[in-house]
Amino acid sequence: MARAESQFLTYEQVSQLEKPSLVAATDWSSDCQARKVCFPQAPKPLDLAGRQVEIGVTGSIWFDSLHDFNALGLDPEEPIYRELVTSSIPVTGVATERDNRTGFSPNQTNFESWFKTPTEFGQLRGYTKLNLARYATNTEFQVYKAFAEWGWLKAGLDFTLWFNQDAAPNNLDYEGPNAIPYVRYPQVRLKIPLEAFSWPEDHFVLLGMETPPADLTLPAANQTVRLLRLPPQYAMVLNNGPLDATNGDDPSYTSDRYASDERLPTFVSKWIYEPDWAHIELAGLYRRIGAVGRPKSGGNYDSSVNGWGVALSGKVDTWGNDSIILAGQIGEALGAYSQDTAGLRLDAAPIRYDDPTAPLKAIRAVGAWAAYEHWWTNVLRSTVTYGYLAFDSGFAQQHNSVGTYLYSHYASANIIWSPTPSVDMGMAYLFGSRRITAESYGNLPPPGPSFRQAYDHRIQVTIRWNFGYQSPKIN
Repeated sequence: MARAESQFLTYEQVSQLEKPSLVAATDWSSDCQARKVCFPQAPKPLDLAGRQVEIGVTGSIWFDSLHDFNALGLDPEEPIYRELVTSSIPVTGVATERDNRTGFSPNQTNFESWFKTPTEFGQLRGYTKLNLARYATNTEFQVYKAFAEWGWLKAGLDFTLWFNQDAAPNNLDYEGPNAIPYVRYPQVRLKIPLEAFSWPEDHFVLLGMETPPADLTLPAANQTVRLLRLPPQYAMVLNNGPLDATNGDDPSYTSDRYASDERLPTFVSKWIYEPDWAHIELAGLYRRIGAVGRPKSGGNYDSSVNGWGVALSGKVDTWGNDSIILAGQIGEALGAYSQDTAGLRLDAAPIRYDDPTAPLKAIRAVGAWAAYEHWWTNVLRSTVTYGYLAFDSGFAQQHNSVGTYLYSHYASANIIWSPTPSVDMGMAYLFGSRRITAESYGNLPPPGPSFRQAYDHRIQVTIRWNFGYQSPKIN
């Protein structure tokens, strides 16, 4: 569920060295200008097999101190959550009693490496990123990104094509806004400059495919719910079907009667406008997902739905070094495409839970986030962020121990001081709230409201040590 995306010396900034950095001025090289990305440099580019190659390594060592005034984490046996995941704010049960907890986290520590070299068919670039944030409750190594670009073509593992990566707020919080699609999927895409077809410069069209999972609540007459320790883009999983001797307590078990089925890759297209002062994207998405199985009542189960989405997002420079981010998205079967709900099986659900043969229905989703970054001085900056995410899940009244997700709010404000390019220190206040349908929680005593809601307030203090190195640019 987390991104661990350092705002210091990123690969995207390396690729566009003329643009301002997010850190203070540096004197690492003699020709470095104020507020530009600069590196210590080798005497000359590398020569590999007769071809000149630029290389670079960057990274950050993070230490976060976290204090939650309210409960966070749906499983009362888990350690403190290291990200403010709004979908994991407990509304009912024993987990709500675990408040006023303090913890520490190195999870955002990361290491990036890249290379690029010119070819007769365009520049070839490769990029990898590693971090320690595979899980939200403990530290474990993972390959976070790995992709290559060659001219217009890009393929590998990266943030979903649905996401405008320039519209990522500069937060200290590892999780970020609830609606933001920090999920990562294998993908291939073409980013075509329209200038090649006599259109104005700074306009692009992106066409791509990727393979997210079909994040479905599978139909079953008798259902149970278990919380699983899954990779960080997942907070919990609804397990369909009663446990039996064939599966025991194996957390990899989902159902011996039903299985999700990705009928097609997800298709994403974008119009992109990126002048020096902004980066704006209009995106469209289509996917076809379904489920197959064999109900105990007999026969074969086969149901599928269409998923679609439209998103508009942008980052625009305002006054001085300030910038504003605005983003919104709407569609159906987008549960796997939002930061806080990937893994909650909110792409689609059966129309009726008392009928194991009921067809699937896509769940409507709407999300938005906004942020403003202000530079107080050349070494002091702040960002305020708000996010909202809602699902039309009222028909999915499955009884479970955590409730059916309706909507959540997210807010954060920080102040970050960069006394030198290699050190960032900051403090952030974070707020999250989560609402569930009361009917979906089997232990709620009637009568009562049609929903239940809970919230969390968090203070985070962060120190980050940054480092970087690059070979000279190829003439």
